[in-house]
Amino acid sequence: MMILAHRANIFGPNRQAENSLMAVRQCLDFGWGVEIDMRRSLEGSFYISHDDQRWSIKTDADAYFSALRSFPKSTWAINVKELGYEKELLDYLIVQGVLGQVFLFDMELLEHAHGVTARKLRSFSPKVELAARASDRNESIENLLLVSEARITWLDEFDSLWITEDNISKLKSLGKRIFAISPEIHGFSLIEMERRWRQFIQWGIDGICTDYPMKLSDILVEEGASEL
Repeated sequence: MMILAHRANIFGPNRQAENSLMAVRQCLDFGWGVEIDMRRSLEGSFYISHDDQRWSIKTDADAYFSALRSFPKSTWAINVKELGYEKELLDYLIVQGVLGQVFLFDMELLEHAHGVTARKLRSFSPKVELAARASDRNESIENLLLVSEARITWLDEFDSLWITEDNISKLKSLGKRIFAISPEIHGFSLIEMERRWRQFIQWGIDGICTDYPMKLSDILVEEGASEL
């Protein structure tokens, strides 16, 4: 199973450190993947930030992807925070030499029609990895499967722990890679978080995105699961 450190958090939410280059480098050193937020300034420079803000040298994406290139086995989930520059984004990832180490997700939260951004991205590149999402907020697995361009599924539990073993079995039978958001990110308790992790491990999902990657790493050791 792959660990994705949500916004490069390590021991829980940390607004001061999240998405920072220092935190990202620490996650890479631990051997984890990272879920990270990407934006583009009005001047055309890419930067890393959850919130819309001015580009700065501290958030410039070049340094982040330079770090990623040093860990060729690491995978990053890039949360696409804005639409309208899809071709420029792909060109940038190609120039940075990291297209094979990332997948793009959450475009559905921004687009006017489900799957249109994935189709656009696929038309620009046959190699880019894309994730389609499902959640308990009117985002069904059936709609997820309509996005045929996405080989990865991103499962989000906002208000209820709705994912079942049958869901996972169905998606795996269709050849999908499966990543799930950890419950604590949406306000569930740490007890519920750990219980859910153990279920996800038993069901064989491919990765968990969490604010507590260090704790998840320990659980994987306990469960005898392979950490990638």
